[in-house]
Amino acid sequence: MGRVAWHWQHSAGTQRMSARATAASVTTQRISCTVAINACGKNIQWQRALTLFAAMGHAVVESNTISYNSAIGTCKKGAEWRRALALIAAMCQGVVEPGAISYSSAISACEKRAQWQRALVLLAAVDHNAVEHDAISHNSTISACEKGVEWQRAFALLVAMDHHIAAPNTISYSSVISACEKGAEWQMALTLLTAMSHNVVEANNISYSSAISAGEKGAEWQGMLVLLAAMGIKVMDTNR
Repeated sequence: MGRVAWHWQHSAGTQRMSARATAASVTTQRISCTVAINACGKNIQWQRALTLFAAMGHAVVESNTISYNSAIGTCKKGAEWRRALALIAAMCQGVVEPGAISYSSAISACEKRAQWQRALVLLAAVDHNAVEHDAISHNSTISACEKGVEWQRAFALLVAMDHHIAAPNTISYSSVISACEKGAEWQMALTLLTAMSHNVVEANNISYSSAISAGEKGAEWQGMLVLLAAMGIKVMDTNR
């Protein structure tokens, strides 16, 4: 082998080793930053988590789906829906596509602040971008509608969930019944409580108390008690 060829091969080998070392270093930094973001999230330190996430962009550390999801998850815990939406927008504009976890966390952040319109927009984006639906996203959107006293939208989501996603669970029904209670829709609350029994979905204290409260607002508390008795449910007399 000639001297020139040897030097060329040696230089190429050195460059490959350097490239591998750089890639390993970037991967290590990315993992370290993601772990740190998660640690901040557990303590609801969303400001620090977003500072770390922003630092990744200024360095040679490229953000990936995991680091984005960690940052959005931290915003969810801090109910920072605006920042969660900004991160979703950044993902859509970049090379990292939002997934089910990304959307679910952002919807939950909106739910905590009763931002039902934005939760509905995010849920629609799940469909538009062909992202797999999950029960958590639907339940969070239903809960957001409940907080916004949007019982009709909450009910529509419950029906859509039953037809296309998964069987609604106790959380799903309870949130819609609570929305009906806030909207004084006692008849719908009764219908949903009955549907839970028919569909073998276990009702909880929220389901019962919301339905009874809806009956009281509609001056139908006696009919509500009769229905509950027919379902084999005993209601304690709070006047004693």
